[in-house]
Amino acid sequence: MYLRMILIMVVSIYTSRIVLDKLGVDDYGLYNAVASIVAMVSFLNATLSTSTSRFLTYDLGQGNFSKLRDTFSTSFYTHLVLAVIVVLILETVGLWYMGNKFVIPEGREDAVHTVFQISVLTTAIAIIQVPYTASIMAHENMDVYAYMGIAEVLLKLGIVYLLLIIPFDKLIIYASLIALVQAVLTLSYFIICHIKYPETHLVRCFRRDTFKGMMGFSGWTAVANLSNAAVVQGSTVLLNLFFAPAIIAAKALANQVTSAVMQFVNNFRVALNPQIIKSYAAGEDEEFKKWSLRSTVVTCDLLVVIGFPCIASMKTILDIWLVEVPPLAVEFTQLAIFSQIISSISSSTYIPFVASGKLKLNAIWGTITGFGYFIFLYLCFKIGAGALWVQWLNLILALIMALGIRPYLLHQEIGFSYDEVFKCIFDCFKPIVVSGVISYGLSLLLGNAIWEQILLFIMVFLTCCCSVWLFLEKPIRIYLVNILKSRLHRE
Repeated sequence: MYLRMILIMVVSIYTSRIVLDKLGVDDYGLYNAVASIVAMVSFLNATLSTSTSRFLTYDLGQGNFSKLRDTFSTSFYTHLVLAVIVVLILETVGLWYMGNKFVIPEGREDAVHTVFQISVLTTAIAIIQVPYTASIMAHENMDVYAYMGIAEVLLKLGIVYLLLIIPFDKLIIYASLIALVQAVLTLSYFIICHIKYPETHLVRCFRRDTFKGMMGFSGWTAVANLSNAAVVQGSTVLLNLFFAPAIIAAKALANQVTSAVMQFVNNFRVALNPQIIKSYAAGEDEEFKKWSLRSTVVTCDLLVVIGFPCIASMKTILDIWLVEVPPLAVEFTQLAIFSQIISSISSSTYIPFVASGKLKLNAIWGTITGFGYFIFLYLCFKIGAGALWVQWLNLILALIMALGIRPYLLHQEIGFSYDEVFKCIFDCFKPIVVSGVISYGLSLLLGNAIWEQILLFIMVFLTCCCSVWLFLEKPIRIYLVNILKSRLHRE
């Protein structure tokens, strides 16, 4: 998993540099703006993905193979229908928006509409893939997941090479090659699952009770994911309405860097989430609560160690990484990483709701905050606020979720005590505050020379490691030390 993570980070950083250079800032921004339109509808896919993963993992935890097989077949047919629905929505409402509201630079209309159609196809293929990816995660075969991730990143590296030599419209070629990669990956997941997992052999079964359960679970998840789409993709849509494509490119690069940083913690989450769900299914309440909270602290700590050094040296990192740095890219990226550190406190505690199926209140509050963010951001832009308000409002929203809404929901819905939850939050904020203050002080002391920036990165990294280790719970420290000793002894 960590080999996969390192390779994905390195190749993603390299490919982003080349893609931005060859497409140009404007076309890169246009591609991401089109992708945001498609993603606004694709929240339905994220909804059923969460539902499918939860139900397959739950059936595995109970050891019911017959039900597991029926659940998979039901989920596959459901995703097939969903792919058709998403395509219909995008080819009607989405096409209308592209023709009447979407801001397209003069002379790029045909290319943008072609990219939109290719993106619709890519999304449909990705939706059909979901049940197979969910099966791999439910079985906790992280080696398969890792190898597929490595294959994906190598294929995208091949895209960069083809982008350099194919003499046609780069924007259309890039979108077409991304669609081809998605098709190859989906076929590979199908073959692997068909060989490894007997329950993925489709049967003529569509259990209404399973479908009803999935839809009941997905209903509130859909609301939550729609509100998340309003925050993540809706902000890009608003940027397209009020600002030049170069600003969208800056936001897209911020998302790229943040995704690379999140690779470190996503491996931890992916590996632990099935265990949390299975412990709930087995009725192991203490184990369920303990690892739900501990995983939150460790996730936040990992982001502190990785995020603050990047924030401190971001200008130098982007200058080295990119041929041309879009305006506001540094500020967008710094705020995006810090927001991600704060939001990890609330996002990491979402799994208990998935495990228990108690999503109603969480979805309602997510809707209020998500659409409130979208409306408030629109009003800010309408009165002339700057583009960075996308990230400032996101940071405010992350603080509201972490300190107010999520603790209330964990207590009200799942049965966590406020003492347990706020102790977890306090354990998260201690290294954030200490590392943040020291990092800021070091950034003021050191200049912009390359050797000073390298020194700054190293010093901030060591400071964050020390503060995280200092505030880490003693049982986790002992656990990590024992793992290190066993590895060294083995070698």
